[in-house]
Amino acid sequence: SRGLGDVYKRQVSTQSTWVVGIAKLVNLETRLTDLTAVLCRLLEDISQWVQKAASQRLGEFIAALMPSIIPSRLVDYYATMAIVNESDEEEVGYQSAYNFPGVLYACGKTQWEKLRNTYFALWELDFPRVIRTLCSSLHEVVKILGPDKAASELIPLFLENLQEPGEGVVPLLRNAGNVLASSNHEQRGAFLECLQTLNEESSKKWRIRQTIATVSYTHLTLPTICSV
Repeated sequence: SRGLGDVYKRQVSTQSTWVVGIAKLVNLETRLTDLTAVLCRLLEDISQWVQKAASQRLGEFIAALMPSIIPSRLVDYYATMAIVNESDEEEVGYQSAYNFPGVLYACGKTQWEKLRNTYFALWELDFPRVIRTLCSSLHEVVKILGPDKAASELIPLFLENLQEPGEGVVPLLRNAGNVLASSNHEQRGAFLECLQTLNEESSKKWRIRQTIATVSYTHLTLPTICSV
């Protein structure tokens, strides 16, 4: 019955939550051996509900393993986590998006190529909560990857999503200064054009105009401003 199914989901979710909670209390060796083994068994469980509950906690668990070298098995699980546009997968997508900066920081930017496809797949999900979360933490991913990789892969993503109407625009603008620190002159010029368009099209959206007014222009050099 549906009632029993809901109880079962809560039980398996509680079990995966317990694993993560314990990981924050025990020593690093125990996290890397015993608890990693427990979580891997949950991720490979025959029940899809158990797998899903464990997947939701995987990113948080990986972040809790710092400062050790993250087992490649866990990175592989996270990188290949199923991401589909179905209503019952929204929570997995949200948890993946929420924990991505922590996972990348724990794994190190050398693991970006392994995690890259997962990150961009999250941006393709049709869940406003997931996109809002990604927009709120994009500047953290930029900081971890550094200027070169950010300018080639993440700044275009930043500019593209500024042009998309939605709730993600405000968090992107709030952290624009940190993102632009890794941009080139051409990208800064494109950002100013986005600001002008947003300002013109947001006559009924005072929050966007308010956020534009508070944007840090520290990284927009004078030659770039004068050229737009």
